[in-house]
Amino acid sequence: MKGIKSPLILKSITTTVVIFLIATVVLMVLLSHQNKRQIKDNLQRLANHISLSITDYLLSSDYPLIETGLENTLLTYKNIYRIQIFKNQRTVASAEREMLQTGLVESTFPVMISPDSNEQLATITITHNPHFNLAGEKPQELLSLVIILIATLLTLLITSYILIHRWLLTPLLQAKKFATDVQSGDLSQRLHHQRNDEIGELFNSLNQMMEKIRNNIYLAQLSTLGEVAVSITHEINNPITVIELQTKSLMKEHGNNSTISPRLEKILSMSKRIGQIVKNTKLMARDGELDKLQAISFQQLLLTVEEIIEYKLSKFNISFTTTIDENIDLLSIKETQIIQVLVNLIDNSIYALKDAETRWIELSANLNLGSNMFIIKVTDSGVGIAPDVAAKIFNTAFTTKSADNGTGFGLSVCQRMVEQHHGRIYLDQSSLHTTFVVEIPRANQRP
Repeated sequence: MKGIKSPLILKSITTTVVIFLIATVVLMVLLSHQNKRQIKDNLQRLANHISLSITDYLLSSDYPLIETGLENTLLTYKNIYRIQIFKNQRTVASAEREMLQTGLVESTFPVMISPDSNEQLATITITHNPHFNLAGEKPQELLSLVIILIATLLTLLITSYILIHRWLLTPLLQAKKFATDVQSGDLSQRLHHQRNDEIGELFNSLNQMMEKIRNNIYLAQLSTLGEVAVSITHEINNPITVIELQTKSLMKEHGNNSTISPRLEKILSMSKRIGQIVKNTKLMARDGELDKLQAISFQQLLLTVEEIIEYKLSKFNISFTTTIDENIDLLSIKETQIIQVLVNLIDNSIYALKDAETRWIELSANLNLGSNMFIIKVTDSGVGIAPDVAAKIFNTAFTTKSADNGTGFGLSVCQRMVEQHHGRIYLDQSSLHTTFVVEIPRANQRP
């Protein structure tokens, strides 16, 4: 016990010992009571037998014959040490052996004139040892007691093993597998339980630790991506600025040249497009968590989203359409985060459809007046997501993409961004196609 520090193990061992001791005491009390009852019943039968055999002699006062009968009884029953017959408060007959025993007790029984009579003729007192039967032997129930106690102990040990295995060893093996999976790089692991004891606290701590690790990795990746984006923006913006300035200068010089002017305009247009792509890349790498809510035009936000995904849509020949409710104008949101969420959802659809025969993506947005929620749906021509994958898609670090694909923002991050808007994001399992739904409350409802 000294080396055991776990309250859970101590509790299990203590419980087992206490149950065994209680069971032992209860069994001993029950068997002791049963033995006493059996001895008392035997004494009663003996007293009845003596009473019937001496009634006539008592009535005729033939006490010597009564004593002879009592002596024969002593010879028959080794645990009977003395038998006395009292009549009119005096001893009229008795028989006894040497009483070297200690702890003897006397049991008294009435002698009736007849079995059907209520008139008492005399009294019989039998002195005996209460721990032995009338033959002077230990009751057989003591052997039964030992057997029962052994069986009880074995049952308790087996029960304890099952309980400890179920409530202690199995969870520890589960925690070991969790640690092994994490060590191998699977950061989507989570320990599921419904316990409020030490094991439950351990699992909660491991889950919290895993969540912190995932968040730290995400922040580190985001920070690195942001640094790279800033560096790329700086390196590209400088030559783009030079190109734009030189192009504008050439347009002034050759603006009237019908051959050169359109080409210069094309160069200027492409330069601005490159600049916008760089700006959008920087936007996707930016952490907008600390941004304040702002009134943003959803139509303008959607244009930014389309600019970011335009190249991939064209590359894989995927049709992209939008259906926007005319009631939707300004949204009170963190623009960067909502752009990142929508781009991530569309990018996931592009990845899933790139090898499909039918390829289309539709983004719809409407205002639910009943719940005052903005409902944004991203639906693609896919046939849905397998249940085993759907159950894990919002787990941190879970992905079905290869390492060189994706935006770097998992659905778990999208979920966190939407929840920061007091909304929710979920997979619509009732849809015939693959549909993700983003719900964001109107500004006047937001806490």
